[in-house]
Amino acid sequence: MYKILIVDDEMPALRYLRSIVEKYGQGYEVANTCTSGEAALAHLQKEHIDLLLTDISMPTMDGITLALKARDLQPDIHIIIVTGYADFEYAKGAIQASVEDYILKPVSVSQMKDILQKLRFRMDEEQAERIPHELSAMFTQQPYDLDALTRIFGAGRFYCALLRWGNLGISQGALKTTAVIPLDNQPFYALYGRDEDEQLLFMPASVSAQEFQTIAKHYAQAYRSAATITLLFSRNACLLSSFPDFFSHAAEVMEHTVVIGHQHWGFLSGSPKSDPARHLSNSTLKRLENFITDSNTRMIKDAFVTLAIEWTRDKLPQIYATTMVHQLVYLVLTASPVSGKQQDAIMKEVRDLLSTAGSYGDLMASLYSILFDKGVIKDKKMTTKELYQYAIAYIEENYVKPISIQSVCTEVGISQTYLSRLFRKYGDTSFSTYLTQRRLDAAMELMRQHPDMTLRNVASCVGYEDYAYFSKVFHQVVGCPPSQWIATQQCSTEYSDTIDN
Repeated sequence: MYKILIVDDEMPALRYLRSIVEKYGQGYEVANTCTSGEAALAHLQKEHIDLLLTDISMPTMDGITLALKARDLQPDIHIIIVTGYADFEYAKGAIQASVEDYILKPVSVSQMKDILQKLRFRMDEEQAERIPHELSAMFTQQPYDLDALTRIFGAGRFYCALLRWGNLGISQGALKTTAVIPLDNQPFYALYGRDEDEQLLFMPASVSAQEFQTIAKHYAQAYRSAATITLLFSRNACLLSSFPDFFSHAAEVMEHTVVIGHQHWGFLSGSPKSDPARHLSNSTLKRLENFITDSNTRMIKDAFVTLAIEWTRDKLPQIYATTMVHQLVYLVLTASPVSGKQQDAIMKEVRDLLSTAGSYGDLMASLYSILFDKGVIKDKKMTTKELYQYAIAYIEENYVKPISIQSVCTEVGISQTYLSRLFRKYGDTSFSTYLTQRRLDAAMELMRQHPDMTLRNVASCVGYEDYAYFSKVFHQVVGCPPSQWIATQQCSTEYSDTIDN
């Protein structure tokens, strides 16, 4: 909310201006009303004001003098002059004070509404440009304007949480820049973290810590669907200026907390300690080396499955699973040497896999495919993204047919596990979810263009031979049965036609 200070020596005019702002000034709040320039100046010395709305003709200190002094006190303040005089000297003084607008009395409601709206848009743009710079400076230990941030977020204490969807990348690096994430109808703020999968949440400590934790957990699960979610809370409320310290500590703990395929909520503890024992034993590596030498794929698969089960059971942090995966890759590449180009391609696939795997079972199944399966990406000339686009194009051409993940895999020439990983990586979804949504989008387009078409025929045209199943899926995804959706569309069209006429 932008704060307005209204100044007029006539009480009826003061009450009238205040009523307009309170009734029609969306995004504004009246910080105070004053009947003299001196009183207004005293208030400006105590509180930041976004907009000064002042009359010109006042005893002792007129509006122009007040505007000039206000500009000296608060250089970023916006000013609107209201007066009954259309005098050039007043207008010249207003220009000198960098006044935003000059309104003649009697003030009309529509004119004031328009001016307030235009000014709010301008202040929104200014804030959008300035706040990311100040936030980024704060998190990178550069000089920043704490007062400016305090005006936006408040001067009190906040509960904080570091939220991450999905797995860690190979190297997260440091937070170099951030900005406020626009959220609709949320009682907290969110900032961008080190990448698109990470956010810093904070909420005024006027609510209880438990309430913030409940809200943050619900947001983490509702904002984005992910198999791996990690949410670390501060134990105590902290000041805005302490956010960089909280983030630095939370990011360090996050590195040792993320478990692939696991959703974890917890509080920050002391600094994490590395466990040098978390690696594959020499006996395990030797056994696998023998299996590889003997081309005993069944035993290799069994060993990979066993590792996946153990890691899932023990909730092994990703940082240690990454170390063990690299041990396995090095073992395979040593036992079965490949060209440097092939080795680079394999290592890139492994890095992508560690970032996108939805579980340790998925991780190890996909790792096996990369290292041992024929026809995987290292034997193809297409990039991973090209394979994904090829699969999407095939679905686009054939979604009206009874296709399955296996038929798409056969066409593309990769395993189901590998295709699923491509959809998670490039589409942030699953194969089945993508196919379902594509079919439903086509169904809705058909129903819009041909409202007289039977629903059974609509289902058949988009790949559903079973109408009952189509109706069930439609209801689950869209939120209502197909028949109700059509009725809603028809009502909307009729209402639109009525308005136009």
